[in-house]
Amino acid sequence: MVFQVTSNFTAAGNYRTSYTFTNDFEVYDSDVVLVYLAYDVATVNGNETIIWRALPQVIPAGDGFFQYNYDYTQYDVEFFLDGNIDLSTLDNSWTQNQMFRVAILPAEALARKAAVDLNNYEEVVKAYGIDESKIKTVTAK
Repeated sequence: MVFQVTSNFTAAGNYRTSYTFTNDFEVYDSDVVLVYLAYDVATVNGNETIIWRALPQVIPAGDGFFQYNYDYTQYDVEFFLDGNIDLSTLDNSWTQNQMFRVAILPAEALARKAAVDLNNYEEVVKAYGIDESKIKTVTAK
């Protein structure tokens, strides 16, 4: 199961957003939740394509850094920014309308495909037969 989440990080929200898993699917304690950030867009063979990077993702900023990170339970996934800089100084391009892909993989499927590089979104999609045309987009709160 993969879905896409759009998040806005604000000081009022302590630079955290979350998405509660719906009744459309069940997440078990043994499942693994992976999150990928839409980091950039590149042109490949004349087509624009999104570059997905696995979280956590550390970004240099001035004299320090910030990072996109996440945690999860079987009920929700939380996205957050952290770092050693004042997050309020970040440009909106880093905090608003951030797209994430959330992949929920059953533990037994992971065990069968141990050679898959889980940091590589495209490899995960291919190995687990994910149909990207069926990915739902939801909004974090």
